[in-house]
Amino acid sequence: MGSFLSNPVLKQIISFIIFSLFSSTCTYDAKSQKHELLKLTRSILNSGFHRILQYNASIEGTEGPTLILITETFPKDVYLDPYQIAKRLENNEIKIMTEEQINTEIPSYQAKSFNVQLCSVSKSNFHSFELPVHLRYQKPHDCYVLGDYVVIGLKNPTVYFKTVGIKEFPDLKCQKIEEYGSWSQQEVQMDTTFEVPVGCLQHFPFVVFLTLVTISVSSVYICSFY
Repeated sequence: MGSFLSNPVLKQIISFIIFSLFSSTCTYDAKSQKHELLKLTRSILNSGFHRILQYNASIEGTEGPTLILITETFPKDVYLDPYQIAKRLENNEIKIMTEEQINTEIPSYQAKSFNVQLCSVSKSNFHSFELPVHLRYQKPHDCYVLGDYVVIGLKNPTVYFKTVGIKEFPDLKCQKIEEYGSWSQQEVQMDTTFEVPVGCLQHFPFVVFLTLVTISVSSVYICSFY
């Protein structure tokens, strides 16, 4: 047995077989990872209290069709209008995962953060859609110390994605993620912030004075007709 293994020709053959198997495994893994590379951008459109979040996602290594699911945690300073979203997102679906109905009238210091699940399906490897968001009013503060704006940052989203066949095209229902089968998961690092104007405590006396003057003049004008 020792003389068999000491044969240099057999040693070269065995080494070549082992190297070939190892190379094939590495090549297969590289090809598999190629299908799991996703690029996502999240940009802000418009200004003021009503903004648009624009999402663009591409899955490299495949031509589609593809399905992505983005999970977001929005801070209490942001709210969504479900009726507005239903009219805007034609080929996508959103699910607001909170037990409480979102109150669009309360200020930020009375609201709570909430989770959102965005579903998108495409016949290609590219996804693009816009999500309208609204910023809540902030509690007035000392603008001489804290400035005229409050900076609100969004957390990094988690993205799940997969390729699907034409025959198994999903119906775009945001069900539990386990019900879609196997997914690839990727956490995306990005910096997305809003600047929201805030009321200044220094302006409070002037606002009260102007309000009283306006009410008084309006009352006198109305009474002049009687």
